[in-house]
Amino acid sequence: MIRPLQLRSFWATLTSFRCLVSVGFAVVAGPVWASCICLTCAVNPALENFRAVSESMAPTLPTGACAVMRHIDPMAEVVVQGQVIGLEKAPDGPIFVYRVIGLAGDRIAMQNGQVILNDRPLPQAFIAHDDITMPDGVPRPRCEGTPAPGEICRRLRYEETLPNGARYEVYDIGASILDETPPITVPEGHVFVMGDHRDNANDSRAPADLGGTGPVPISNIKGVFDGL
Repeated sequence: MIRPLQLRSFWATLTSFRCLVSVGFAVVAGPVWASCICLTCAVNPALENFRAVSESMAPTLPTGACAVMRHIDPMAEVVVQGQVIGLEKAPDGPIFVYRVIGLAGDRIAMQNGQVILNDRPLPQAFIAHDDITMPDGVPRPRCEGTPAPGEICRRLRYEETLPNGARYEVYDIGASILDETPPITVPEGHVFVMGDHRDNANDSRAPADLGGTGPVPISNIKGVFDGL
């Protein structure tokens, strides 16, 4: 039987109703019924179906999008740069969703909103202005400036490319506190993760005591979202 879930999170799962936490600044509370359907998940316990209720991984996973996470043993299956993963900060805790940007030994910094990986900026190609009407409700998207409900919410969309050839789209809405970060070398046994909405994600750019994750231990990875 499908039961309502008190959602304080980025995702809700149809199969197990695990509570997953937002990777950004927008958090939803209240009873929510999962509306995504994954027939394969019903017969494959390694799969879980989730529905996005935050824009932290937009434009890849906009609010309302459905995606399937495949559970893995991170010690047996090595994650690679560009993969979207689900991870826990603590055992049996809520799951966070991010994209892997750096691996152990990589040196990463942010300069003027651009990722500097091993002293080289990741190439970004402008795609479009994504303009929507600011909704009158929550969660509200983050946009250039502070548009009121009914006004235009503008986000700049880019394609970013990693050294291994992985390509994905990201949002940038302007200057933010995480656009400038000092270089950090990813420790052995860890990964560096980021949200695709660069101005709406607390990720490895910020330490855990400031709401981010810092470099994430590989043992905390619970699954991957193939194809994203």
